[in-house]
Amino acid sequence: MLMGLLLSMTMTSLAFAGYEKVAGGIRFVYEGDYAGSVSVAGDFNGWNGTATPMTKSGDVWSVVVSLGPGTHEYKFVVDGQWVADPDNPTRVGDFGNSAIQIGPD
Repeated sequence: MLMGLLLSMTMTSLAFAGYEKVAGGIRFVYEGDYAGSVSVAGDFNGWNGTATPMTKSGDVWSVVVSLGPGTHEYKFVVDGQWVADPDNPTRVGDFGNSAIQIGPD
């Protein structure tokens, strides 16, 4: 289940983002019909803004990332701009990173 829903106006288009637990890991989701490229970057990929590109289907970008238990910080990289997940209110650190907690199951 998507962890909430937050709509924001960006370049006159609606966008939403989020994550959900799926087989194989966590599916990160970003929707924005204006976006030319979207990646997810975080502590799980060395904060590399291009290492984990998301695949577009319609107006929805997504990728499944295998994450171990613990707290993981991340941001979306939308057309080169680093964006905290607007659907996740949990912010940590000096840069306002989004964070998720993964249980041991």
